[in-house]
Amino acid sequence: MLNYSETDVRLEQIKSLLGMLHASGKKFDIPKIKNAFLYYADNTDVTRPLILAGFSQGADLIIRLMKDLFDEPKYQRRLVAAYAIGWKLTEDEIKEYPHLMPAMSETDTGVIVSYNSEDKDVTSSLIVGEDEKTYSINPLNWKTTSEIADKYLN
Repeated sequence: MLNYSETDVRLEQIKSLLGMLHASGKKFDIPKIKNAFLYYADNTDVTRPLILAGFSQGADLIIRLMKDLFDEPKYQRRLVAAYAIGWKLTEDEIKEYPHLMPAMSETDTGVIVSYNSEDKDVTSSLIVGEDEKTYSINPLNWKTTSEIADKYLN
C-alpha cells in the first residue's frame, strides 16, 4: 500500500523539475520575467531605487536575474536590496558572480538578503547540497550567526 501525501507528491515533482533544469544546463530560461524587469528598469526614472523580493522559487529567480543583469552599474547603483527568502546564496555563486553581495548587517545596501533555515542536523537537502556553504542573514535580528531571533521581532 502506498501512503503518499499531497506534500510528498509535490516534493517528488519539484525534485524531478529541478533535476531536469539542472541537467539542461540552462542559465536563465525565463525571458518573460527578465523582459518585464528590463522594461520596468529601463522605462522608469533612473534615480528611482529598486527593491527585489521573492520567496522560495521566486527567490531563486531573483538571484538568477541578478546573475544575468546586475553586473551592469545602471542596475547595481539603484538596488536597495534583493530579498531572496527561502533560497540559497552560495560561496561558489559569490566567487563566480562577484557583483552578488550578501547582506552582512541591517545597514547594507545593494545586497542580497538571503535567508533559508534548515534543522542544524540536516547535512544535505533539496535546496542546499552536502558540504555546500551558503550565506544567510536573519531578516528579523540582522545577524549572520545561528542565533535564534526572538518571537517579538516578527
